[in-house]
Amino acid sequence: MSRSLRSLLFALALAGCAAAPPAPEPKPAQTQAPKPPEPPMSATEPTPGVRLGRDVVPTAYRLDYDAHPAKDRFTGHVEIDVKVAVPHQTLWLHQRDLDLTHAEVRQNGKVIAARALPPAADGLFALVLAEPLAAGQATVAFTFSGPFGRANEGFYKVEVEKIPYLFTQFEATSARRAFPCFDQPDFKAPMALTVTTDANVVTAANMPIASEKAVDGGKQVTFQTTPPLPTYLYAWTIGQFDVVDAPAIPASGPRTTPLPLRGLAIQGHGKLLGIALSEMAKYVPNEEAYFGIAFPWPKLDLVAVPDFEAGAMENVGLITFRSSVLEVDPARATLPRLKGLGVDEAHELAHQWFGDLVTTSFWDDIWLNESFASWMEDHTMAEVHPEMRIPLLQAESADGAMGADSLATARKIRQPITSLADIHDAFDGITYAKGEAVIAMFERFMGPEVFRKAIHDYLVAHANGNATSDDLLQVLSATAGKDVATPFRTFLDQPGVPLLNAELKCEKGKAALQLSQTRYLPLGSQGERNLRWQVPVCARYQPPKGEPAVACTLLTQPTGALELPGGCPKWVQPDADMDGYYRWTLPSKQLADVAHAKLSNLDRYAVMAAIRAGSNAGLIPPSAALPALEAFAGDANRELSSAYGDEAEFVLQDLADDSWRPAVRKRVQKVYAPLFAKLGLKFGPKDDDATVELRGHVANVMARTAEDPKVREALAKLGRAYLGLGGDGKLHPEAVPPELAGMSVYEALNADPKLVPPTLERFYATTDETSRGALFGGILGTHDPVAAQAVLKIALDPRTRANEVLDPLFFQASDYRTQPAAWAYVTQNFDAIFARLGDEFRGYIPFTSGNPCTAAGAKAIEDFYAPKIAADPGLKRGAAQLIESVRLCAARADAQREDAKKYFTKK
Repeated sequence: MSRSLRSLLFALALAGCAAAPPAPEPKPAQTQAPKPPEPPMSATEPTPGVRLGRDVVPTAYRLDYDAHPAKDRFTGHVEIDVKVAVPHQTLWLHQRDLDLTHAEVRQNGKVIAARALPPAADGLFALVLAEPLAAGQATVAFTFSGPFGRANEGFYKVEVEKIPYLFTQFEATSARRAFPCFDQPDFKAPMALTVTTDANVVTAANMPIASEKAVDGGKQVTFQTTPPLPTYLYAWTIGQFDVVDAPAIPASGPRTTPLPLRGLAIQGHGKLLGIALSEMAKYVPNEEAYFGIAFPWPKLDLVAVPDFEAGAMENVGLITFRSSVLEVDPARATLPRLKGLGVDEAHELAHQWFGDLVTTSFWDDIWLNESFASWMEDHTMAEVHPEMRIPLLQAESADGAMGADSLATARKIRQPITSLADIHDAFDGITYAKGEAVIAMFERFMGPEVFRKAIHDYLVAHANGNATSDDLLQVLSATAGKDVATPFRTFLDQPGVPLLNAELKCEKGKAALQLSQTRYLPLGSQGERNLRWQVPVCARYQPPKGEPAVACTLLTQPTGALELPGGCPKWVQPDADMDGYYRWTLPSKQLADVAHAKLSNLDRYAVMAAIRAGSNAGLIPPSAALPALEAFAGDANRELSSAYGDEAEFVLQDLADDSWRPAVRKRVQKVYAPLFAKLGLKFGPKDDDATVELRGHVANVMARTAEDPKVREALAKLGRAYLGLGGDGKLHPEAVPPELAGMSVYEALNADPKLVPPTLERFYATTDETSRGALFGGILGTHDPVAAQAVLKIALDPRTRANEVLDPLFFQASDYRTQPAAWAYVTQNFDAIFARLGDEFRGYIPFTSGNPCTAAGAKAIEDFYAPKIAADPGLKRGAAQLIESVRLCAARADAQREDAKKYFTKK
């Protein structure tokens, strides 16, 4: 009964009433409503592998954030529309480091209670439902919060001069750190984004702003909904940025409207974005014309990020770059800096088609994104900036890729993905550089225009969707009218580099290049040799009369022959323009004939690369290879001139000891002295690009490799002027040619190691990227034992950017004088170094060990990393490749040390 009725009855009893109150009417029994079902405490369905199935597919995301740069955490709400193919009571999604405060699923107007179980280490988690979700449409909703990251992944914060900025970096698997999602490239869905933040900040995202309004404590910004995108391409940024509005890129070719273009940089740095914006305005029409497809998105923002894991990231309409790439001071813009800016911009721009418009279905096909963007960057730069000699850069890249690909532990371009570590491993030189080189080879095989048409057709067919290797290869074959897929797959689906043993044969007035193939392997390798490829081969040769000619074939068998019309040639170069992805050999007389012939730069590079590869494989002894490479030392192109210095550096670091290192340095001085005397250290307005780049390279060889005392002192004098020593103590970049700034600081610090600590403090104090680069480059190479310890400690200094943590360790480990101390520092501080890095960078830690070039050194590295790999498989590939490289170095050193010593010490 109620409290009031009980009080009344008690009062009547006290009054002595004669009559009892009437009995209350009996009430019908209450029926208690059944409790709604509770979600299970564990998953009701099996855990998927590294790749989610297609039974539940996201069709739209609606994201709402409350994110303020000065705070340490963000809060958010996401609603994900999904299409369910068959009933499920457990949904599998991704999230890492988030607190999920509410989860529910709605279907057909009904709310289904849901419980999010704790995620696995890779972020996979189960959302278990109180009752099965029926086939059809549904909405999954989460309310969540999380910390801003500090390792350049997910939704993270960077502070510069006490001003905080917020950025995102989601590729490959870090969107799950910012919101619960289906974090997989084949799940492309549109995103609607609303951000509530401070009133005084700039907020930018993939799409233009749709609306903005004031709210309590700040403002609310809503962006236009994106086209279908994978989660790794969603992006936004928040901060007190300088915003630079560039002129819209005029309508051109397939694009009928102007394209808005702007840049974002931290406060005070907007003035450094002019070159980047003007260069991008050149690249957009060029790539649109090649693809025959307009830039796919309504605007283009370029964002300079002070601390950024990658060099750049192709987020749709909001491309992010390291500040050190995008911010260029026109007064100190060196050719390498401008070239680096150009290739990065052209690469990320190409992704707007290859990767963004058409996205790989899964990470095993990431080459469809990265290899093509690398290939397109060089294609674009070669057309826009022919003076930069991009084809030589492309040849150098392919040469480097073949070096990495010669390891028995090298992975395939198209490597199966079985773990998160495999995804991270896929972003390496095999995907970027080997993939690019293989594409270039098959472009030549098909013909440039046929290849271009195939690329256009492929992009049109899969626009706003996903594609696989098979999809591309089918288009290539159909457009070419011949089987391109089969030979292409021999390079995609197995590791390694073909070695073509070539020999010119002339009989009865007819000439042919006899070919046999095996696998190229370095001296001492235990790799499998009996791999076979279908190799497009083009050779350039000099007939008895007329100009050099080119003949091509497809080598499909272990042996074959390439006919060379026109009579018996004077010479033959088996890889015309170095367009083929293979190593080659010739008999010594025929190699000498082509080495002394008048060749193009690319053909000379192919010959030089063949000599170096032959020495590395033990086919050519150092006493023959080094004199042959001397002929390239005086070349006008840095890519060719550097070959001899690079081989000498290998001898200094890995073959020689202190008893004959002076002889090596003296020989390098003698070889490069004529070129240095011609070039000097002064840069002038009449220098062409090749001369500018060569002068910096030769000065570096004379100072660092040859240790010429006069050159070192001249550079140290410039370094002291740069540092303001003997003057006002302020930095004076104007006192030094920008091309010499880093090496000048290096020489000044090695001449007086006591300058390292104060110079390091100046490095931390400056936000000017050009000065930071010069100071850092000078500091990192310090080899004084005491100062080197200070350099190693940079890795764990809290002021060091996350993207700088590994740099001092790499540099110190690469010098025989400091490698032992660097190795000791890494072993003693491994856990702390590991903790400072994000997932993408941790796989590189083994390379901070350097190369001791001894079997004992390889064993020590192997023993150290064995338990580390057991704890984190992401270290496995890097450690395996390093250990193999050390063992190969030891084998080569044992085999070639005495021969090299005789060459360098002979009178």
